Amino acid sequence: MKGPVDGYELNLSCPNVEKGGMAFGTEPELVERITRKVRKITRRALVVKLSPNVTDIAQVALAAEAGKADVVILGTYRWLGSFQSGMVQLAEALAGTGTPLVVVPLGNPDDLRFLPVRPDAYLAVYGYREANLLGAAAVLTGAVAPRGVLPVPVGEYPVGSGDSGF
Repeated sequence: MKGPVDGYELNLSCPNVEKGGMAFGTEPELVERITRKVRKITRRALVVKLSPNVTDIAQVALAAEAGKADVVILGTYRWLGSFQSGMVQLAEALAGTGTPLVVVPLGNPDDLRFLPVRPDAYLAVYGYREANLLGAAAVLTGAVAPRGVLPVPVGEYPVGSGDSGF
């Protein structure tokens, strides 16, 4: 990467292995405190990545918003036709915060059809392997411009819809 970065991803969805696997992304107070502390030291874009593995995702989403995240990214994955428990509620809670929501389906691109919310952006990456995730990170951070078109219809978007018009 050349030059300064445009923003930061604050990954609160993974456990802190240096602290015995503490899942700090599941505690609303910690999510807000961490987000707020990072916000105080940078004016660059701050993207907060949350985990759906909580009992009340709405509280965690509101905590991230209260901590002044610029964007929240939600990775979705439907297995055998349905989302993991809490995914729909998470999408609704995040959309309700007013913070821009980006949905990244990590499997088939048609997850949008099964969500009751319309995100601010939708980035289909067709998988959750390292290459897919690195590509998503490159687009989300602005390192590369999105390109390509849908090979299948996704909700109201026909085959051939692409990186404009969302």
